Amino acid sequence: MNIQPWPELTEQILAHIKARVNVERDGTHLSDLLYCNHKVILRKRGESPPISDDQAILFFTGHAFQYLLCPKPEAISMMGEQVEKEFIEYFADKSPKSYEIDGILLTPDIEDYKFGNTLLPLGELKTTRANMKYFKPEENKQYLEQLMGYCLAKKLTEGALIILFLMGSYSPPFPQLGCWQCEFTQEEIDDKWKEFLWRKAIIERSFKSGEWPVEFHQAFQKECSYCEVFDLCPRGKK
Repeated sequence: MNIQPWPELTEQILAHIKARVNVERDGTHLSDLLYCNHKVILRKRGESPPISDDQAILFFTGHAFQYLLCPKPEAISMMGEQVEKEFIEYFADKSPKSYEIDGILLTPDIEDYKFGNTLLPLGELKTTRANMKYFKPEENKQYLEQLMGYCLAKKLTEGALIILFLMGSYSPPFPQLGCWQCEFTQEEIDDKWKEFLWRKAIIERSFKSGEWPVEFHQAFQKECSYCEVFDLCPRGKK
């Protein structure tokens, strides 16, 4: 028996993954308005560094979770003849739709899916390395903000937050699933949308002027600690 590391194959698979997940989208998407606006501005200027191996794997994990749980038609066609006809027919017309409101593009992860006896009109999928034991949705406002945006697009006031905790509760570190039913008032949804429009205006004004915005927004305090463009950002150059 002869077993050797195969770094060339690793590189080729990573390149394949990067080609699948690193697709720059035109326009302003809701996800552009959730996290650091400096990061978005750098990306829109074309000044962001190439996606790293770690980022590619992280994005790939999220895509894999979504596409296996809620397959798109093109993914189903790759599954072969072993897929039951009823399965294909059910998912064929349930690919997520895109909405555009006030120049913001929104694409929910889940729309009108039925899991067992539960019909889910709207759902947002996430993967995280956070400890499930200490996770509180209300402390992860970017998740709830995204769901509120999709509620506005769908004319709903509630949706599901579905999270795959890659390390579970770290005792032992094993994947676990958590789901939350999130209900909002229409006032909360409308107020959040006004805030999204404000964030969008900041990014567009900065991109047009070439100047960094005075108004700084980020999703959480430690976002800079995990930022791939920190050294290019005025906050990182201080």
